[in-house]
Amino acid sequence: MTHRGLRLDVAVSSVIAFTGVTFSVLGIVQYGVWENNGPGPGFFPAFSGALATITATLAAFRKHRQESARLSWKEFSPLAAAISSGLMVSVIGMTAAMTLFVLAWIRLVEKRSWRSAFIASAVTFTLVNILFAQWLGVQFPDSLLNTILPSGS
Repeated sequence: MTHRGLRLDVAVSSVIAFTGVTFSVLGIVQYGVWENNGPGPGFFPAFSGALATITATLAAFRKHRQESARLSWKEFSPLAAAISSGLMVSVIGMTAAMTLFVLAWIRLVEKRSWRSAFIASAVTFTLVNILFAQWLGVQFPDSLLNTILPSGS
């Protein structure tokens, strides 16, 4: 799709590549990639930023492109879901927001059964907590609900 000579696919790929470079640089310079014989806080941003940059650059310079089709609102649903999940992190916490994201994605985008969606989101929640919270000791962002609701002690 073009607009005044600008190809939308190249523009989007360029923005993704720039964002990937930004995440990689911040991950490496500001947070540190490797600390105390293990991944540091900048490992995931640096790795995912580099991966996004490489794939976006390849997509931008791909020689054989198909004709771009008109975009409908459905093409923006993954972006809306990601933004919604990001906003929910501060309200219900990161693990709960990402669990709901996986549940909704599998049910609504992948069109799987509710049973499959619940199983996949429960397995994802469990594995993320075992891997990051227990094994690596990563603290996930807390929720506003923990500050609003009275504690049991």
